[in-house]
Amino acid sequence: MTWKTNVLRATALMTVVGALVALHALTGPAAVAKDFSGERITIIVPFREGGGTDTYTRFLAPYLSKKLPGQPVILVRNIPGAGGIAGTNQFEDRARPDGLTIMGISASVNINFMLGDPRVKYKLNTYRPFLLSPFGAVIYGSTKLGVDPSDPKRMVEKLRAAPNLLYGGQSPTSADNRTLLALYILGIKPRVVWGMKGRGGSRLAFERGEFNVNYDSTSAYLKSVVPMVKSGVATPLFTQSLVDENGNLVRDPTFPDIPHLAEVYQAVNGRDIRSEGALFAAWNALNTAGGMANKALALPAATPDDIVNTYVKAARDLMNDPAFQEARKKQLGVYPQVFGESARRFLKQATTLEPEARKALAKWLKEEYNHDL
Repeated sequence: MTWKTNVLRATALMTVVGALVALHALTGPAAVAKDFSGERITIIVPFREGGGTDTYTRFLAPYLSKKLPGQPVILVRNIPGAGGIAGTNQFEDRARPDGLTIMGISASVNINFMLGDPRVKYKLNTYRPFLLSPFGAVIYGSTKLGVDPSDPKRMVEKLRAAPNLLYGGQSPTSADNRTLLALYILGIKPRVVWGMKGRGGSRLAFERGEFNVNYDSTSAYLKSVVPMVKSGVATPLFTQSLVDENGNLVRDPTFPDIPHLAEVYQAVNGRDIRSEGALFAAWNALNTAGGMANKALALPAATPDDIVNTYVKAARDLMNDPAFQEARKKQLGVYPQVFGESARRFLKQATTLEPEARKALAKWLKEEYNHDL
């Protein structure tokens, strides 16, 4: 599998989204048969409060409640541990297919499954997502590093030479590996402290000055990092690249003023990032899993169609709510949303790692972090 094939796969994902959204606007699920009057629904978030998945679900919960028949109470329950694995495993073991328990899926949940972490007991490819939300990610650093993203080459040179570049991560098989591999491709090798309890924990440690480089997905960045940028605590470095309809790696539409990985690489090395070959293919696979399927809400595998269809309709109805749309731009960015069966297909595709990319990723993890894939 070549980098070109991987880019074409990512391109297909990004290109088809718009068509799928338009299609679902015309052809929704069959008649709704589930009423949630008087019920209490729980969304499982497998991370601590304050991270990207927590921010995402807490934002959606009240809007989703209003669109579901009977307007049930929706609560968010945080079950942190093992980079998202503990809470998702618990969902796998305990969630009944009655529509009363929803799984909040994240990039880490996807990547842990994709890489075959031995602690993973959940069968992610069998879940029934009713809403999938693509997201970007912003890598940012402390202003004390004195870097300027408007000069990517000088920025990378200073980060390479930084005497004590520190990053807090969850585990080598979590979504952190996408950020760390992006930094590595640029020749930046921070010292990593593993065992952080979700992105919220890493961000708090960054705010305290314990780490000086970090990342957050769109929702958490907009809510929690933008204020740090405005107050002079943090500086955006670059975003993870997105893919346009022509297969080009491009800037994140939510952050058009921040350079993306591929253009930073070009500025530093004078060549296209695809020249990294298998290493690029590994990053691209992680970026697809962590970007296109970054966040999703899913029901257990055995959930009946009438319940799934009820949720799909409610999620679609959100897109026609002016109040939600206005708030969504501030909380979730401007990415298109995907629903139902289309979301399931995207989730499956975005959690598949081809042999060439796996080999390159395994080599990097072993050499840099002594971790066996």
